[in-house]
Amino acid sequence: MLAALLAAAGAAAAPLRIMPLGDSITEGAAGSASYRYWLAKDLAKAGVDFDFVGSAHGVRGGAPRFGDFDADHEGHWGWTTGQVLSRIGDWAAAGRPDVVLVHLGTNDVVGAPAAIPANLASIIDRLRAVNPHVVVLVARLIPISGVAGATLRAVNESIERMARGKSAPGSPVVVVPQDEGFDAATDTDDGIHPDESGERKMAARWFAALAPFLRDGR
Repeated sequence: MLAALLAAAGAAAAPLRIMPLGDSITEGAAGSASYRYWLAKDLAKAGVDFDFVGSAHGVRGGAPRFGDFDADHEGHWGWTTGQVLSRIGDWAAAGRPDVVLVHLGTNDVVGAPAAIPANLASIIDRLRAVNPHVVVLVARLIPISGVAGATLRAVNESIERMARGKSAPGSPVVVVPQDEGFDAATDTDDGIHPDESGERKMAARWFAALAPFLRDGR
């Protein structure tokens, strides 16, 4: 099932290297599972040979709710797109991802939302400098309390335009509609960070976006 995608990444006999990239929504807090746990379970159930990669491990401030999964990632609490951009070259060189799952920009929304698409585009450039065939799945940001729906929609539309412009046949950039069906009032613990319901929704969206590449093998 994975052969074509792995061949495109030059790793036909190796596990699929997946880098979850983002901020606290990717990292998760002590006692939470993080979306990464539920995604790992979905991938394992589907028979996918994978390896989550990143310089960070687990969740912030303690142990994750469950310990029986590959907990490596590049989720960094409170970080903006600009901060991630400053480090992504080193992280990509170390992790050598075949696929990158990007949910990033939440910490920019209240300060410098206009910088989000350009910074994300530069992050993609630096990922491609390490792996020209990297597959990048870029999320529309989940809703958060205190940010007007119109503001978030405008940010997400700018992310979507950026993704369409950056996508290429050998290195697709795919928009993942993480905002659809996600309610900050019922899918988060605090208006920002997903609870189990939100984590499961995010994992399902990531898996659905990844699945076509596992089948048709870009």
